Amino acid sequence: MNIFALLEQMNTITKSEQRVVDYILTNPYSFLSQNINQICDTCQVSRASIYRLCQKLELSGFSDLKLEVSKNIESYLKEHDVLKFNFPFHKEEVSEQIIQKISNDYLQTSAATQNLMDTRMLERSAKLLKNAQNITLYSTAGNVFFAENFQFQMQEIGIKVHVPIDDYQQRLSAAASSKQDVAILISFGGGGSVQQLIQLFKHNHTPIICITSAQKHNPIKDISKYVLYMTAQESHYRKISSFSTRLSLLYILDCLFASYFQLDYDNNIHKKLHYYKLLSNQQTI
Repeated sequence: MNIFALLEQMNTITKSEQRVVDYILTNPYSFLSQNINQICDTCQVSRASIYRLCQKLELSGFSDLKLEVSKNIESYLKEHDVLKFNFPFHKEEVSEQIIQKISNDYLQTSAATQNLMDTRMLERSAKLLKNAQNITLYSTAGNVFFAENFQFQMQEIGIKVHVPIDDYQQRLSAAASSKQDVAILISFGGGGSVQQLIQLFKHNHTPIICITSAQKHNPIKDISKYVLYMTAQESHYRKISSFSTRLSLLYILDCLFASYFQLDYDNNIHKKLHYYKLLSNQQTI
């Protein structure tokens, strides 16, 4: 996860530290051009506040903070361009403009999701799946296609993933889960029957990989040690369609599959080619 994504998600900081965070997010180039005393004057904070912020970010000092901002500023500004994610095109626009707007939406969504990606978290999640007795993916109706696509990808390398569809099937599957299993839970903001599922997982000590939005006041962000973040650029309801959210989810599931595949790369390649060779031979009979 890059420095800007970390700054946007910080909750347990003082008012002085928040002023520095806000300044970096709104004026990143000015921040880079100033020394620590100038930033203290601009934000009306002490040097100690800046050093405490660096410690909370697990950085060695002010120089490291500026280095991280400098490394990630281009992708941050690209991600926070003036594009309107909820209404990316208007009724007056022609097809060529719509095509370009949707392309811009996808480019910025990919950049935002990549910035939120924690590589260590992704690797730990893949290893958790590798050691699971059973894998079940829980999703809302609107994301079932993406859940089934992940199920198909895993099936191509001989790994079964259960995808219960309706509410009762999901709750029954969660009730039957165990600490040897893994539940992949997809929920943008923890609505619907998600809380009931979480209670069942906790009761059964079932490990959860939570795929959810990066918005600050998301009630399910802290339910698991394994969290992968979707970009939260779109409104949950007030929008033309979930262009950005869907792409972000697909990107995360593809990265999770790829990380799992990488754990036993040669064997997975062999299995996939072997299965399709059998299918191909069967068609020629």
